[in-house]
Amino acid sequence: MSTLPHHKHHLTERDQKHYIDQIDVLAVHPGGPERADATRYSAWNVALILVGERDAKHDLVDLVGYLLDRTIRLEETIRRQAAAARSGMDAAKRSAHIVYDLADKARRESAPDVLASERAANAILTQENERMHMLLEQLLETVGDQRMRERIKDVLGTRP
Repeated sequence: MSTLPHHKHHLTERDQKHYIDQIDVLAVHPGGPERADATRYSAWNVALILVGERDAKHDLVDLVGYLLDRTIRLEETIRRQAAAARSGMDAAKRSAHIVYDLADKARRESAPDVLASERAANAILTQENERMHMLLEQLLETVGDQRMRERIKDVLGTRP
């Protein structure tokens, strides 16, 4: 059930969300149930002056309309800033995950056992490479034709 007074039901649903119930007004009154502080008293004093300066009901309507418009614009600004902040936080999270993954990969790759294993594999590959070069040299010595030796070297892309 709506809390709108009976004569206010002609407001659109969009406009109803901006309607201010009397209970909400009383909740922010300096003498209300909430803790009274200097900011609240200051705002209430400004409100008294603003209302006191108005001579007719339509002037008060203009004032309330201005304040509601300003409130709506400020709420929209807050929504946009919140969306931008969420977007920025999401981007920071993605970036942090990427950096964490890279750091984790670097940590795994630089672990002592991994490095020792890579050194051992490199040593074996170096020995095998040297053995292959020796075999190639032996093969080339068995080929009598100089042009054939040059052709083999070109095909293999190596000069022993």
